[in-house]
Amino acid sequence: LCANTARSQTISTVKIDLEVKSKTLKEVFQIIEQKSGLHFIYNEDLVSVYSNISISGTGRTVSSVLNELLSKTNLWYIEQNNRIIIEKKNPVPVDPPETKIINGKILEAGTDKPVKNASIYFDGTLNGTSSDSTGNFTLYPQRNRQVPVIVNAVGYDTETIKDFPAGKKVIVYLNVRQYDLEAVTISASDGMSRKEKLRIFRTEFLGTSANARSCEIVNENDIRLSYNRKTKTIKAFSDKPIIVRNKKLGYTLNFLPKDLTFSPNRIMVQGYQFFEEDPVLSKDVKIQKAREATYLGSQIHFIRSLWNDDLKKNDFKISHGSFAYRGNTIVNTYDNNSNQTTYDSIVITRNGDKYIHLEGGMVSIDYKGRKSFVNTIIAGEAGLISKSGYSDPTALVWSGFIGTQRIGDALPLEYKGGEISSEPEPVMDVGVKGIIASADTLRSRMPAEKLYIQFDKPYYSTGDTIRLKAYLLDAAFLSASRSGLVYLELANDTNKVLMRRMLPLVSGIGYGNLVLDTVDIPDGSYTIRAYTNLMRNFGEDLVFKKSFYVSRSSAQSWLVNSRSTLSNQSGKDNLRLDLQLSQFNKEALRMQDLELRVLDGKRVLLRDKVQTDIDGKLDVNFNLPENADGNKISIVAVDPKDDTRKLTIPIPVNRPENTDVQFMPEGGNLVNGITSKIGFKAIGEDGKGVEVSGKVYSNNQEVTTFNSSYKGMGSFELTPKEGEIYTAKVVVNGITKDFALPVVKNTGTAIRVTNSKESDSIEVVISSKLLSTDATGSYFLLAQSRGIVCYGAVIRFNGNSLNKRKIAKNLLPTGITKFTLMTADRQLLNERIIYIDHHDNLNITINPDKSSYKTRDSIALAVEVKDHEGKP
Repeated sequence: LCANTARSQTISTVKIDLEVKSKTLKEVFQIIEQKSGLHFIYNEDLVSVYSNISISGTGRTVSSVLNELLSKTNLWYIEQNNRIIIEKKNPVPVDPPETKIINGKILEAGTDKPVKNASIYFDGTLNGTSSDSTGNFTLYPQRNRQVPVIVNAVGYDTETIKDFPAGKKVIVYLNVRQYDLEAVTISASDGMSRKEKLRIFRTEFLGTSANARSCEIVNENDIRLSYNRKTKTIKAFSDKPIIVRNKKLGYTLNFLPKDLTFSPNRIMVQGYQFFEEDPVLSKDVKIQKAREATYLGSQIHFIRSLWNDDLKKNDFKISHGSFAYRGNTIVNTYDNNSNQTTYDSIVITRNGDKYIHLEGGMVSIDYKGRKSFVNTIIAGEAGLISKSGYSDPTALVWSGFIGTQRIGDALPLEYKGGEISSEPEPVMDVGVKGIIASADTLRSRMPAEKLYIQFDKPYYSTGDTIRLKAYLLDAAFLSASRSGLVYLELANDTNKVLMRRMLPLVSGIGYGNLVLDTVDIPDGSYTIRAYTNLMRNFGEDLVFKKSFYVSRSSAQSWLVNSRSTLSNQSGKDNLRLDLQLSQFNKEALRMQDLELRVLDGKRVLLRDKVQTDIDGKLDVNFNLPENADGNKISIVAVDPKDDTRKLTIPIPVNRPENTDVQFMPEGGNLVNGITSKIGFKAIGEDGKGVEVSGKVYSNNQEVTTFNSSYKGMGSFELTPKEGEIYTAKVVVNGITKDFALPVVKNTGTAIRVTNSKESDSIEVVISSKLLSTDATGSYFLLAQSRGIVCYGAVIRFNGNSLNKRKIAKNLLPTGITKFTLMTADRQLLNERIIYIDHHDNLNITINPDKSSYKTRDSIALAVEVKDHEGKP
């Protein structure tokens, strides 16, 4: 599309008169085009939905008209080279007042020292974060503001926050924990073995359901247990959260105990809960069904039904009556049907909040024959409930079926019932959200572009014309980019720019020609650089580069075949060259006198006068200086009778002693005691891979061996030890060379990524050996592809040395994916790059109409394009 307008025109300077009534948006655009000479580009499906538009004005700029015109639509405009591109707006999320971000700081009471790695989370949810090294944190709150925030750090008392001042930073002071005597002095001879106490604790804490039987308490050693013989009471204490891995429900629960007391007459399980979810496991249909079965009839299900006054709809029946204990079971002595009660009789509202208020004592709950009971701990008091299913644990007590549901049956408040086989709502730590938001903001403000250029030939002759086609794409989505100009530069072998051109683009595509003038562009090596103005923000990595050779094209030109052999003679590198020269018509260049120069860059290593034999062959033999650059060796052969007849021949040199080997631990570092896969790459002097083998030594003791598997690349495993220095003795073509492996760190993290072709997921194993102050903190694991964060998760080691994650491959597009592990302060720790192949490329078939053609015959091609599923 082209617009015949002056270059100086812009929508902010062009003025028009308008008087439009009841027109479609498309018609308004056409009127503006006629009056301004500008041109609109848009998708008719986006524009056609807007009609009955009226707008008027005299001497108005096009920009003011468009601002008014599009202010009430979901469209916006971009001005580009006298074209106005209409696009769909990106939705801007607007959070309701109760979901504004909470910013705060955790300080030690009395000293005001920042408390790092404190856990901050909404009780009973997946929503939490941790404080950074300065004590600061950021948290996205729940939509239901009744859910309290729990602040916990090792060695400090736990704080509960219920009120958040609007728009103000929350300062939380934590008191250093003072341990009570009972919690600290637990005797080993209290009348019950620890094994038996643990058995009872697991039963009462986790429950006895199928969910409970699938649970594993990760850190049982952190739990202290006491037994009182007189009262037959077991009490449990823990300074750290009790970590429960629920395999059947697919959650990891961090339970911070408040009161864990188990006796024949009293079971008390009180504490704060923070859930973590594996996004891969959450898609498993078995886990979804287990969650749904657990949810139905549960405390959360009942509270939500009661709050919404949907008890009948959700199969709940509630009744007042007289209750009595039979053994350890509560029973209703009246008939439930004759004493059924309603929502209004037990729910009261205060200042917009809802409470359970039981004036008549205990209430019976019937869900499909399963009996439960709820009562207030203090008679006449009310217990807060929320729409999310939260209820005040300090005000309400549950028994019956709901009372038997323990930690093994716990679900986060974000869980929504009735969503089996549907995509679960993603719940993400605020730190991960912040990183993703930052990456998205940067990408939207400075979108990276990728430039591809096709050439009509791989090499050219002097006087030729280079015909090229440029494709400019958005790096993230591979759609047409917004830049309208590509800058082309042609540079010679000394990097001097000889030619600059600008190539206009339409919808990301442009065509151009470069004439290789015989005077300005003599024969030699050249490089084309191509970039947009936006690409200059990203350095040289995104700049398109292509090198090629321009040769003389005349009947007087020479052709050459060359072969080089490097050998060691008398301790010196000797280079032998076998050359065979021919005329342009491929006849041998017989008995031709030549002046020969051997060059190291611009430095002359050898001058000689030689003559080809009857077959055009020529042998050159000379010693190579030790300091010669093997990448810059060339031979120049000149006809002494006509110095315009010249031949330059690059000579590849590959001396084994100049082979370089790089050792790269997976993830970046070698850490004491952590087994790491170490990749290596051997590169010869000519820049190509070299096959090598070798052994790794420490203190003159062989540790392991290795061999390259493909073009000098390979890997081996090593478990480094603190203080050890590792050296690799590498053998290249019979020559042994020593290389030092990276230094072993005493503390740190390592990342291992397994990308099996047969698996539908990627396994990421993060190993750690951290200081105690770092081991309890949060870390971020991110997966990025094309500049987009496709996966994000919070990693908490909680004293463990391993953390495994499985990530579904369908979350990542085909191409290179970079995994990054970073601290809560966004300090990079480890990186790992893999390639994802979904085999979803286009299948293109081209069939000519005939099997053979005559000179100057026309060729008809049938092109068929299908996707990976075989669909056109």
